[in-house]
Amino acid sequence: MLGVDLLAPHGPKYVGLDRALGRRIEAVGRRGKFLLVPLSGGLELVAHLGMTGVLAQEAPRGAAASHLRVRVALSGAAPATLYFVDPRRFGRFLVVDAGDYSQLPTLAALGPEPLDAGFTVAAFAAALARSRVAVKTYLLSQRPVAGVGNIYADEALWRRLTGYVSLRTVAAAPADRPEPSATVRQLRMTLRKTSTYLPDEALAARAGMSEAQLADYYAGLLHLDDPDPVVGFHALRDRQEALLARLRAARTVRIEGDGTDLTLSTAGRGWVNSYGRRNVPSGEMYTSPVETSAHGVIRFDVPSYNFPERVAGVTLEFDRGRLERATAVEGEATLTRRLAVDAGARLVGELGIGGNERMTRFLGATLFDEKTAGTVHLALGKSYPQTGGLNDSALHWDLIKDLRGGGRISLDGEIFAENGVFVGA
Repeated sequence: MLGVDLLAPHGPKYVGLDRALGRRIEAVGRRGKFLLVPLSGGLELVAHLGMTGVLAQEAPRGAAASHLRVRVALSGAAPATLYFVDPRRFGRFLVVDAGDYSQLPTLAALGPEPLDAGFTVAAFAAALARSRVAVKTYLLSQRPVAGVGNIYADEALWRRLTGYVSLRTVAAAPADRPEPSATVRQLRMTLRKTSTYLPDEALAARAGMSEAQLADYYAGLLHLDDPDPVVGFHALRDRQEALLARLRAARTVRIEGDGTDLTLSTAGRGWVNSYGRRNVPSGEMYTSPVETSAHGVIRFDVPSYNFPERVAGVTLEFDRGRLERATAVEGEATLTRRLAVDAGARLVGELGIGGNERMTRFLGATLFDEKTAGTVHLALGKSYPQTGGLNDSALHWDLIKDLRGGGRISLDGEIFAENGVFVGA
């Protein structure tokens, strides 16, 4: 390091920076939310960004420049300067003797990482059994598991305790004491912010494929055999963006098909192009329809495995946005129970249209199946605020209808898709 400039007031959050002068960076690591940088001479740079901190190579400009706290000049084959900007001053930047975290008691007490092999269900279960505090408080203590903050804990516990799971169906557990292996799985999923399914034995069996067949199919969906997989995702983005121009201009969407004639209003609502940034393989266009607009009936012909019991053959009847009648050929008790979660569970929170033409078969996994080109799906419950949705609920349950065997989507009376094919695309 050529130099370390402290541009913030001296104090316990910025200690020993002058010791880093002339030291060589040996590696870059992490523990929880702490950045650990071993330096030559037995020293270690420890940084924590806090809630608003940013460590960047570009010099801050405008208002951000007034929040510059530390500047680090680096020498070597590619000289560079790092800038630590922290508007709310929650971050820390210290140079200590390697492994001496006496000035950082939170770091010293951190438990194992939830994504590490050393973090085992058995150890987690044993610690959970010893705990006499609320589950969320236990997680936020950082002692039994590192790096789980307030939002991560909320997401993991909400999905676990309400039955909204994304990997496999798991058995229900008492709300005050979640089953450890399922909670561990949910923590790990929550920390991986791009979601997907693993092509494992359970998913292969549900899809009626061997694990090898599923792995090959999955690789194709992710463009892993292409010279540059990113090109495939960008092509999906561009194809859907052209369709979204028509969806965004429409005020009314009508879905027709076997046992189905449903109208929804999307006036004043935004549409999102989902092409692989938050979940993969992805490929859908979605919005939250006007809460009072759903009118008619829709029959879903793709089974749902979101809960311990399979739910299939769901038919929903709406009047002025409100769900008036709900039946299912299989799992009707689950359907009835989920609709009783709260008042918002009986409203439509999402309208989604599948756009991924590489998906040629259903796997029994909603994250995949709802993206299939030629399908449409509705989610009962919570809507998306980013699209203008206003409905709030603990439920968000996607149900899928396949229009490829006969059906259409119309926008303001003009056919948008028929028999699973986008018209004019």
